[in-house]
Amino acid sequence: MKQQLQTIIAQAVQELFAIDATPELTRPDEQFGDYATNIAMQLAKQVGAAPRQIAEQLTEYLQANAGEAIQAVTIAGPGFINIRLTDAALLAAVQAMGRFHVTTADLARQERAGAASLQRQLK
Repeated sequence: MKQQLQTIIAQAVQELFAIDATPELTRPDEQFGDYATNIAMQLAKQVGAAPRQIAEQLTEYLQANAGEAIQAVTIAGPGFINIRLTDAALLAAVQAMGRFHVTTADLARQERAGAASLQRQLK
């Protein structure tokens, strides 16, 4: 998933600014999302625009072109781009690792079991 996001961001940079770039993705604190990049700040000098303005353009591109894998793209501070993946994308990434075989039915069963347990505790 990380590689796919890097590719999409690199395509966005190429299409929007005609610059070849290799975006770096990091894992931010959970509250900010699943991945973050500072590519907008790295491009500011080359593009001749404020990092936040660049981040806004990249965010719009990602929301329009990233498909169903991205739940939300937000901008923080001077131009950090935070990306939150959908549950389906996270599940697919775990399954692709081959370490676990988890289905959405398994997750639904776990959710129901957790809800039932919580209801018992509240009674």
